[in-house]
Order: sequence, then C-alpha cells, then structure tokens
Amino acid sequence: MDGKKLFISDVHLGAGRFGVKKVDYPYEWDWLSAKETKNFVAFLNFLRTKYPEKIGEIVFIGDIFDNWVFPHDQDPPTIEELIAQPKNKEVVKALNDLASKYPVFYVPGNHDMHATREFMSEHFEKITYCPEQFVDGRQLAEHGHRYALFNAPPYFSEHFYGLPLGYFISRVEATRKGKTNKGGRNYRTYLDDFLEVLGSATLPQCVLEAVLEETGLGDDAEFKVKTKSGDLVTITAAQVKQRYKDLYDDWPEKVVSTPRAVFAELDRLAPIADKLCKNGKHKVCIFGHSHKAEIDKDTWFVDDRIYANTGYWCGSQCTFVETDKLETENAYLVRLMQWQYGGKIKQLAKKELK
Repeated sequence: MDGKKLFISDVHLGAGRFGVKKVDYPYEWDWLSAKETKNFVAFLNFLRTKYPEKIGEIVFIGDIFDNWVFPHDQDPPTIEELIAQPKNKEVVKALNDLASKYPVFYVPGNHDMHATREFMSEHFEKITYCPEQFVDGRQLAEHGHRYALFNAPPYFSEHFYGLPLGYFISRVEATRKGKTNKGGRNYRTYLDDFLEVLGSATLPQCVLEAVLEETGLGDDAEFKVKTKSGDLVTITAAQVKQRYKDLYDDWPEKVVSTPRAVFAELDRLAPIADKLCKNGKHKVCIFGHSHKAEIDKDTWFVDDRIYANTGYWCGSQCTFVETDKLETENAYLVRLMQWQYGGKIKQLAKKELK
C-alpha cells in the first residue's frame, strides 16, 4: 500500500484504581499517567488530521493496553473492564476514529495478551487483528516478548492459566509502587546480577523471590487472578515459584536459543532480529517490548538488515518507527521518530537499505 507505515507500541494504558481503596494503596501504580493518556489521545488525533506525511498503514505492536500492572492482592481488571474506565474512553474513541481513516493493525504483546481476536472484533471492529506478527514484503513487526524468557507465552512450560512468570513479577512491582510510590529495582537488574553469581538454572525462582523481598512480601503472599471464564482464584507466591522453577530448562531452543531468551529479558533484542533476518526473507525487523527506542543496521552476523525498536510512551520519550518502501527493489528507509508534547514530530535517527 502506498504511503508510510507507522509502528507504535508500549503505551501501557491501565485501568487505574478500579475499586482499590486509597487507604490501602495511596499512590498510583499505572505506568501511563492521566497527563500521558491525554497526550496519547492528542497524538492519535494528530495522526488522523495533521500528520505531515502520507500514511499507508498504522501498526500497533503490543502493550497498548495493560492489565498486568495491578497490585497483587486486588481483584485485577479484565481487559474489557480496563477499556470501559472513564479515563480510557477517549483513547478507545481515538483508536476507532483513526481506523475509520487508515488501515490499522493490532499485534498484541504480553501486557495486553488478553486483547484477543474476539475482543478486538467487538470493540475495534475496523482494526485488523494479527495474532503474532505483521508482515509486509520484507518487513516484519511484532512485540518481541515471544523471545524473552520470563514474558513469552508459556506454552512450553508449567504455568497458571496461560500466564508467564513476568505477569506475577509485574503484579508485585505494582504493589510496591502503589504502597510506597517508589519503583525500586527493576527485575532485570536482579536478573543481570544473578546471571553472574548463581548461574542460569535457578533464575526464575531467585528473581521472583528478590522482587517479593524488596516489596516486603514472602512466600505466603497471595495473588488474585481472574481466569478466562471470569472466575477469581488465589495463588500463593510459593506456588508460583514452584510452578515456574523449570522455566529455563523448559525453554524450546527452536524459538531462539536459551541464552538469547535471557538476553532478550535484558532488553537486547537486536540478536533476535538477526535470527529473523538471517535467511534473507526479512530485511526490516521492528520490535517493541524493551522500552528502548533504537535503530541499527547490519551486524557481524547479518548484513543488509535494519532493526528498529519503537520505544515507550510513559514519560517524555513518546517514540515510534516510520518505514517507507523505496523505488529500488528491497530498498527501505526506516526512521525513529518522537512525538513531542504540543504537537510536533522530531526525527531522532534513520537508516536506509539501498
């Protein structure tokens, strides 16, 4: 399709308090603040009405919604309940308005893994659902979590209700933020430390235990989880540690190598792009997930490929990726862009395949 392709991810629109008493959790835990929510709405409306370039397609590649970041001991929202919150209705409207003007595609990530085909069809009927990847010519785009040890769909390991270990870690981190207004150490920093000291096989249990300890929780901490049928169940931290203890050993090498899956948890996704582009079928690989806006071209392992990451929308970064198919066969221009408060677009970097 003529026109540029825009790739956007990691907005992390949360449900807010959703019945949680302020006395229990005095501070906000949502990653996307009320101000940032309005900023994202302004960006969507800008795309629809004022974007200076011709747009061919817009692709959302995961974590636009977020029903993972919620205190561990509270009844979590379903994704339907999330979008129904008053603070989020403008986003829903802006997404649907955008899809009325341009072809819009949605690839879910891990924090919005419950944005199923049925959910999207019911609430965003003009948006095309892509379960894992968006592919156009030699461009490939997806969230990137499928290659990360803690956040990949646990089809190949013991699990609770299809939830990866990262879900439970996110719930604990939300608890800490809601009670103290302090983020503390990110689980990735523990992962990095434990790799050096403990080795890889014990990583899942050790990382979860470290996050629990920093939050002041023990093995008896209880997670409230909603099943797909809507039933509320309670799972202890001890049960989570036991169920996911073999995550490292169970990782399927056919996806990517286990070391690459660990490095993907440390925000190093370029090696995954190398693997996907190595056979020459793909030339441009775009991920989100890491919250690290970046772009590079060529590596020691793969010549003539571009990897770009869309970045993050919580805070002042507000980045996305724009691609353009050039006239020469297999030639692409890829640009890392930033939306600035007040309605301006800035180019941060670009790479070109000729």
